[in-house]
Amino acid sequence: MPQRRNGQGKRLLFMLWVSLWLAVVLSFCAIEVLHGSKISHAIYENSLKATFKNGDTSSKNRRRETEEAKPYHTDFKPLLPRITDSGSYSNRTQSSDAAQGPPSILPQATKTIISPQSVFCGQPGSRIFTCGYDFLGGFQAIFPEFANVTERIELTQKIAKQHSRPNDVLVVGVGGFCGTLRSNRLIRSWFAKNFAGFTFHLNGENFGGEPWEGPARAPRRNFQIGYVADSAQSVRVYFAGYLIANMAPELRKRIFSHEHKQRNTMDRFMIYTTSNCVGYREGAVDLIASKVGVVDQGGSCWGLAHDRKLIRESPWAPIKGKENWMSNYNSYRRYRFCLVMENTKKGGYITEKIVVAFLSGCVPVYYGTEEVYDVFNRNSFVYYDIDNPQAAISTIANLEANRTAYESVLAQPILANGNKTIERFFSLSDGIGNGALKSKIRRMVCSQGS
Repeated sequence: MPQRRNGQGKRLLFMLWVSLWLAVVLSFCAIEVLHGSKISHAIYENSLKATFKNGDTSSKNRRRETEEAKPYHTDFKPLLPRITDSGSYSNRTQSSDAAQGPPSILPQATKTIISPQSVFCGQPGSRIFTCGYDFLGGFQAIFPEFANVTERIELTQKIAKQHSRPNDVLVVGVGGFCGTLRSNRLIRSWFAKNFAGFTFHLNGENFGGEPWEGPARAPRRNFQIGYVADSAQSVRVYFAGYLIANMAPELRKRIFSHEHKQRNTMDRFMIYTTSNCVGYREGAVDLIASKVGVVDQGGSCWGLAHDRKLIRESPWAPIKGKENWMSNYNSYRRYRFCLVMENTKKGGYITEKIVVAFLSGCVPVYYGTEEVYDVFNRNSFVYYDIDNPQAAISTIANLEANRTAYESVLAQPILANGNKTIERFFSLSDGIGNGALKSKIRRMVCSQGS
């Protein structure tokens, strides 16, 4: 009996030791996951902050390199150059002391840079707050009365509940983490319940518009600018359109002006760059590589078959990390075709992917909503229908074999209908398309938001 008890005691001690070891390992894993989410958030926001600010950065991207993610912080300069009412850009900054205005009831730890003269929809003394991804620069193009704000004021739960006022403005970059709230998918009713002022949900994602899509009415004084169709409290703005409207003029003219349209260097057949290995995208690159020619890869995805003879690493691979996703055009310009497929097909959802391809001068091979034909000239790219891929395969093979046919595609204008397209989809400032979209958004807000 003593020996049996001794054996049982050893087993119990061993099990206890194993349990403690597993608890330590799981704790470290949880810490890494939380840390990783902060780094991912910082990477994306730092990417938007750098996007287009200096125009063509090809000289910086000629060699392949990897950049470290910057530590997470909540204090940002505007992500894009300022757009003035004349359509010109300004990168001026102001000191916080000069722009501070009178003392605020906000906690000292929160940086507030506001103008006592800000009048929003007839309401004076409005302050601006942000939450999520940094869309502040684009918001200021639509509402230049806040153009003097040069830093973000990250929302916290305490500020929202205790310090917001009815004439304040909150700009929510949907999909990004909301300061100390640590959530990237807060339901819209949370903002309606906790923030007393106007809330703008600027959305480059394909989610977050549910209250504006269904029969239930969106919360009062909450507005969606993104993929959601037009309504009393929403205006559809494609993310591709938002980016083009806010990019530096020397890049934007590559899209708007046919005489400034770029040409690729014709070095290789096709580039495929993505880190989100969606099944139909992986299947498409396999099929194209097997039917037409070897495809170069520049991300983390190698197709379903992982055939390194058909899909190889690009010698001009884009800089790794999401912080450089809009600089991919410096690598894309080496290729005759760019495979750029959305991660989902949804109305109102056209992202940067096809824009990057056009900037580089390659022929985009695109998949997403057919609304893309309203924005971009259908003869300037190849639409890849995942339900009928043979049509696209045949077109790509013909263009690859027939230089004259390929040149005719390159010679096509990018926009579907010239100035009418600019006015309909890109006019987020007075200097672009007479500011038609800007005026539409302002009318919606000031008529419904009081």
